Amino acid sequence: MKAILVKYLPATDYRGTRMKAMAEGAKPFITGYDHSLDIEQNATRSAMILMEREGWNNHAIISGVGSMPPSKNGRSDTWAITLKG
Repeated sequence: MKAILVKYLPATDYRGTRMKAMAEGAKPFITGYDHSLDIEQNATRSAMILMEREGWNNHAIISGVGSMPPSKNGRSDTWAITLKG
């Protein structure tokens, strides 16, 4: 089973809010945050883009999406997306 981790990257003085998707054997990918979606939908969207870039969308499907335990600020900044297939 493969997993994709997606990390929320807050806005800075120079860049807007972003999402970083990473997985073993894949080059990390950063995408802009779509404010019309909630954070879980943004995490899923980032994972789907990474899957497409790596060619995994032809043989793997998303089987689960969940947030990791909250960080010290009380908010979960990292999401795990599991793949089946």
